[in-house]
Order: sequence, then structure tokens, then C-alpha cells
Amino acid sequence: MKREHNKKHVLLICVTLSLATIIAYEQVRLNGFVNYDDPAYVTGNPHVNGGITLESIVWVFTNNHVGNWHPLTRLSHILDCELFGLNPL
Repeated sequence: MKREHNKKHVLLICVTLSLATIIAYEQVRLNGFVNYDDPAYVTGNPHVNGGITLESIVWVFTNNHVGNWHPLTRLSHILDCELFGLNPL
């Protein structure tokens, strides 16, 4: 009986935390790209917003863009653009 009671409490806590998180971050879906670094890294970068190509993959590993070399971040941005286009959500 006590074990079942604990499971219900854990479930209630999990549901409450999940709902609180969703409510807190719900407004994020309405945000767009920011002008800080998104134009350089995503929206104005044809290697990234062009999707996955051989040229973009070679570019990821062979160039310092905006003074940084971070291939995993670039690959992530390219995959996002391939799957979702230029949609910041």
C-alpha cells in the first residue's frame, strides 16, 4: 500500500514539473532568430542553410568561420536546416 502511495506522489511531482516547464517555456515558440550571431552562423550562411551537401560537409571541417572552428555545432545547424528549413522553432 505504501509503495503504491509513493508511486502516485512521484507521478504527481513529475506531471507538475513537466507542466510547469511547458508553461514557463511556451512563449519561446513565438521567438525568431536573433541578430547577435544567427545571421553569420545560420540565416546568412549558404553552407548551413543550403542543407546537407558534400560541399557543406567539407566546409564544416576545413574552415574557420567567424573566427571559430566548431564542426559539431555547424553540423547540427546544417541538419536543422535540412530537416526544418529556416524555422527557429
